[in-house]
Amino acid sequence: TISPQDAHNLAERAGIDGAKVQRFFQTMRGRVRKYLLRLPNPVVTKRSKRSDEAAVVPEALSERDVQPLSCPAGGLVHDKVPAFVEVMKQARRIGERMMLLRVVRNTKEMPLLEELVQHGALKELTKWVIEAKDAQATLLLMGI
Repeated sequence: TISPQDAHNLAERAGIDGAKVQRFFQTMRGRVRKYLLRLPNPVVTKRSKRSDEAAVVPEALSERDVQPLSCPAGGLVHDKVPAFVEVMKQARRIGERMMLLRVVRNTKEMPLLEELVQHGALKELTKWVIEAKDAQATLLLMGI
């Protein structure tokens, strides 16, 4: 939020009313929030109409969540490909995606890689690239 003093200073410089400046910033915050909510992986959460508190954000994926899907060598377990792709679809944060990328990179068996593609992992990776490019997440792009 813009402080009343900052709004007054900007209004004075622009030759307009301070309330108009505050309304402008309020409108712009609303537009930015609406835009961010329309992104494939929202950066913000919707706010409740009754309170100013954000909705509950889902818990981040952890190594514990991925461990049953990967073998000791770090690659993917044979019968866990569909579950792994579903976890990929749930991953929203860069750290989660990097952790899943390590599993994919450590998977050396061609039949498993082909099964990943058949279950939609390549499509999901493509989404990740587009989202990382839009968000300028170079760390994830380098990992892919």
